[in-house]
Parts: sequence; C-alpha cells; structure tokens
Amino acid sequence: MVQLPLHHPLEVVEQVAVLDNLSGGRAVAGFGLGWKENELRAFGTSRAQAIARFEEGFEIVRRALEDGVVTFAGEHFRLEA
Repeated sequence: MVQLPLHHPLEVVEQVAVLDNLSGGRAVAGFGLGWKENELRAFGTSRAQAIARFEEGFEIVRRALEDGVVTFAGEHFRLEA
C-alpha cells in the first residue's frame, strides 16, 4: 500500500511497473490517503492538500499505467508528454 499523497505519482508508476514486470504481471497496487497529521506535515502537506494530491496522483497513475503517456495539468502536478 502506497500513501499516494506523499509521493510523486510518476515515481509510483515506475515502481509499480517494475514490480509488475518482476512478478510476471501479478502485481496488485493499493493506494491510500494516509491519516496521520504528523506524517503529512513531514512531507510538507496537510490533510486538505492530501485529498487533492491523492485525487490528482491517482488520475496520473491510472492514465500512465493504462496509456503509458500522460499529459496533466492540476493544482499539485503538471506533466507534459
């Protein structure tokens, strides 16, 4: 399980793709929001920001794993293919 708001979504995509490759296509990824305020603060975010970061990050991860290429412009992440 990955606390998605605490990581850049493309790094997560890379890690999931490598794990999936090493496992012969058997990897299952799980993403969570996280809830400990001190963990969120340690990564420079808050609970309110974590929700938006999760939503944007999940959309990026989903698109990247399905399509391979992502262009995205959000409040927290901006990617150009």
